[in-house]
Amino acid sequence: MGQSNLNGVGFTTDATVTGNSAADTLVLTGGVTILVIGVETITGSAGSSVVDFVTLGSDGNTTLVRALETLIGDVGTDVITLGSAGSTTLVSALETLIGSVGTNVITLGTMGNTMTVSLLKTLVGGSGTDVVTLGSAGNTMTVSRVETLVGGSGTDVVTLGTSGNTTLVSGLESLLGGVGVDVVTLNDIGSTIAVYSIETVIGGAGTDVVTLGSNGVSYLGWGVEFFKAGGAGGTTQLILGSMGNTATVSLITTITGGAGTDVVTLGSTGVTTRAALLETLTGGGGTDVVTIGSAGATMQVSLLETLTGGVGTDVVTIGSIGATMLVSLLESLTGGVGTDVVTIGSAGSTTLVSLLET
Repeated sequence: MGQSNLNGVGFTTDATVTGNSAADTLVLTGGVTILVIGVETITGSAGSSVVDFVTLGSDGNTTLVRALETLIGDVGTDVITLGSAGSTTLVSALETLIGSVGTNVITLGTMGNTMTVSLLKTLVGGSGTDVVTLGSAGNTMTVSRVETLVGGSGTDVVTLGTSGNTTLVSGLESLLGGVGVDVVTLNDIGSTIAVYSIETVIGGAGTDVVTLGSNGVSYLGWGVEFFKAGGAGGTTQLILGSMGNTATVSLITTITGGAGTDVVTLGSTGVTTRAALLETLTGGGGTDVVTIGSAGATMQVSLLETLTGGVGTDVVTIGSIGATMLVSLLESLTGGVGTDVVTIGSAGSTTLVSLLET
């Protein structure tokens, strides 16, 4: 039978242990199931095959724990700090969990949890709904199966676990996907975040600025106000969701619209990109070179320097502010109310033109 020892006093397993001084230390031996109230330090039993199951009392606890396999809080506020040797622990119903310099691998219980965590290496959600806030010191960690993840005031770099995740996030600086399918929704307060290998990014009601990793990955996104590619020399493919989008897109090499009406403005640095299934495309302050996708397009364009059609039928209208543009391989080109100066490319084109000044 397992034993416990509080400040030198022995208890059997299944006991209730209540602290009796300002700084109580409880050492477990042999594996125990025990209720603990008001103890400042709990150390689990030694040995990899020994399991301790500790439930905390309902008045709330501020406790340092080491080497526990299972720790369950109660209705009070429980603030738990993990020992420096690292822990692999199943926890439930805790309000605050603080890691240490060791490797801490934490799994959340199945009833759902709302908690603040700091300095953990790995956090795995349970089958319930888990709402996790990261502590303010900044965190670098792996997270799996958590429904809501909120960053703190520090810099938070989170990698999603390999099983695939559907997560609502806010306040994170960087989010890296795993090998599974990851669907990330941004909170309504607005986000500025870099994402890498995330399959779907959905914006919230606020203004969202999303940097997409330039690693050849295809991203599905909608409801985001600003998309840009990160890194030099890579390729990024953005597919816009079917609800329709109004977005500024920078340095992305392929942009594909959805079934809704997509109004896209290119960022100010200039880009060479392929665009398909967009209704409106406006260039930025730099030099923009656009090739239309092979499915054909009916599109209004403005402020582009070069526009090349694809193998489909491309029907292009120039916006009202006027344009100076090099065009090739378009089937139809209609000018706007401004002054449009169009040069036909050297490859040869058969184009129906109207309302052009030059």
